[in-house]
Amino acid sequence: MVLPVGNPTKSYWIEAAKSSLRNLRSTVELPKETDVVIVGSGYTGATTAYWLHKFTERNHRQPRMLMLEARDICGGATGRNGGQLRPHAYSRYPKWSERFGPDGALEVIKHEMAHLSAFKELLDEEGIAEEACLKLGETFDAAMSEKARTRLKHAYETMLKDHGKEGDVIRDCGIIEDPQATERFTQMKGCIGAVVHAAGQVWPYKFVHALLRIVMEKARLNLQANTAVVEVSERDDNGWITVKTSRGDVRTRTVNYHIQLPPPYNAIIVGGGKSLLAHDPDSYILNDSEDQQFVGILEFYQSWPVADIIDWPGEIPAKLSRCVNEGGCWSGVMSSSIDEFPFIGAVPNNDGHFLAAGFTGHGMPRILLSTASIAPLILDSIGMKFRSPALVATYPPLPKPFKLTMERLKRLQQVDAKAKYEAAVENDLESAKEALCNDLRSRPKSS
Repeated sequence: MVLPVGNPTKSYWIEAAKSSLRNLRSTVELPKETDVVIVGSGYTGATTAYWLHKFTERNHRQPRMLMLEARDICGGATGRNGGQLRPHAYSRYPKWSERFGPDGALEVIKHEMAHLSAFKELLDEEGIAEEACLKLGETFDAAMSEKARTRLKHAYETMLKDHGKEGDVIRDCGIIEDPQATERFTQMKGCIGAVVHAAGQVWPYKFVHALLRIVMEKARLNLQANTAVVEVSERDDNGWITVKTSRGDVRTRTVNYHIQLPPPYNAIIVGGGKSLLAHDPDSYILNDSEDQQFVGILEFYQSWPVADIIDWPGEIPAKLSRCVNEGGCWSGVMSSSIDEFPFIGAVPNNDGHFLAAGFTGHGMPRILLSTASIAPLILDSIGMKFRSPALVATYPPLPKPFKLTMERLKRLQQVDAKAKYEAAVENDLESAKEALCNDLRSRPKSS
């Protein structure tokens, strides 16, 4: 089993939240057995536990759940991002429609868009919307070059052509083509075009901790921080799976994984620093050293507001809300699947093992409803009756490209991973030639 680094850079979203669950162990000792082991305590693990609770809340007996986290609770990727609920409303449409057809592409997009209302409904029902800092509104994709404007316009117009002005999702998107109007709307210097669509934001760490608190209060969840899973067996003839941890063994009926992939299949999330780091893509692609800061990144972020925002009213250079080593600037790992879609479902030829992983840095508008689809599979595997909660009844089913099947695995094993890696590096190096990546703050310091 791959374990995360032990001393990652500190994230603002974790340090500023100050949760009492951070290092919680529900019991001093691990239970000897349970019904479901959930590996990982981030967004995916927490929502899986929540759905297992909701699907069985009318039962006389709910499943025993044991959540094992190698670090502190939600200390991985979920706790290290700002929670942008930003679906791919139109931008991936040309690529997806070429692969899956117009209806197949729209299926994926509608599943992502549904997360906006799903988050609102769930957080309102549980009374944690304010605690989790949920906000719904609009976002925009800003074109800072002619190349980017052409790409955005092509994606928007391709979807518009296939589905019409009143088509699902596209009817709620808007394009701004006049450069002056775009700059006024976005407040970004030099922006020459934009596409606007619905989006939202949530504080992922607070959301996850609130959800875990609810499940512990209402269901049968045992939460164990700083308990690394090191090995998982196959299901034996008596229906038990043995999970070996750093603190002893547990036997379980099922195991649900939400973990990062083994090295070297990870990348450091670069966020707004891409124009700086594009000059050296090997510094973050196939790198999981989230205990290190990038050279020059602090100065880059401090220079960003005055460089990009019209009439920036703040200090120059901008000050971080926390000092750099206490959450002001941080890194985090992103695991990518080779076809850019997550793997959701029962692991083929491995009874009792389930997977929800590989969200490729785009989990916020995908995970909540994906884990709702895996909960019934887990419950069916342990022979427990369940009833779909009203909360999920009206939302789209799991898109076909997300499903974990043997056919998909065999197909992806034929993909040339080295070629994809080399193409990603080449794409970044091409981007590094653009003007956006060659202003004073973005050029490598040796130039």
